[in-house]
Amino acid sequence: TAWSTVYQNLRSELPDDIYHMGTEIDHVEQDADGVTVTFGDGGTERGDLLVVAEGYQSDTRDQFLPDRSMEYAGYVAFRGLVPESEVPTRYQTRFGDIYNIYHAPNSQFLTYPVPGPNHEMERGERLINWVWYYPFERGEELDNLLLDSQGNQRSHSLPPGLMREEAKQEQIEIANEVLPEQMQWLVSQTEDPFLQVIYDLTNPQLAFDRTCVIGDAAFFIRPHMAVGTAHAAADALELAESIHN
Repeated sequence: TAWSTVYQNLRSELPDDIYHMGTEIDHVEQDADGVTVTFGDGGTERGDLLVVAEGYQSDTRDQFLPDRSMEYAGYVAFRGLVPESEVPTRYQTRFGDIYNIYHAPNSQFLTYPVPGPNHEMERGERLINWVWYYPFERGEELDNLLLDSQGNQRSHSLPPGLMREEAKQEQIEIANEVLPEQMQWLVSQTEDPFLQVIYDLTNPQLAFDRTCVIGDAAFFIRPHMAVGTAHAAADALELAESIHN
């Protein structure tokens, strides 16, 4: 599936007046009667329980576990989406309903179809999603890769549209050397590739009095394990069942 499809289906179940966007948690305070959250815009909320699902860069987790830090795994994930309608006839059977995994020296490339921009599931209207795991040395090599097209030095990811043309062309050249031709085509035809840096993260505890962390904030699973979303959902279901009981 695609993240947008998962998100929009979950989001549609929540009324607008309880779902607020555009701010982040600044600080959390707890006492015997409840937990108070202070947001970056100065607003506050108080409740009985705070569930933190901020992802693997969770600032709230860092407040309670300041000595824990993510460890760079030594490689990144290049990513991209190509409309299925643009796939040449000679490659259509390669990307139809097949989950491709290709292993090259020190790297892995995979493809699979995902719903289209408006959740289209019909053949020809979907998107071909690809992910390419490739090693980069920590330091100058990785920093150069994460320098975006606007001159900002990033540390964890490059969103779509911010990869420098130089980095994009270097990626295409490497693809032409190590990947099969149909995967070379995907890389070269992706208009706005993006990437994430792969980290490892484990935590000694997940509950802190009236605050708990779940999902990637609790335990970051490398994406090529293909269980990150299932892990996060399992956390949420277990928590809900525990509260209900």
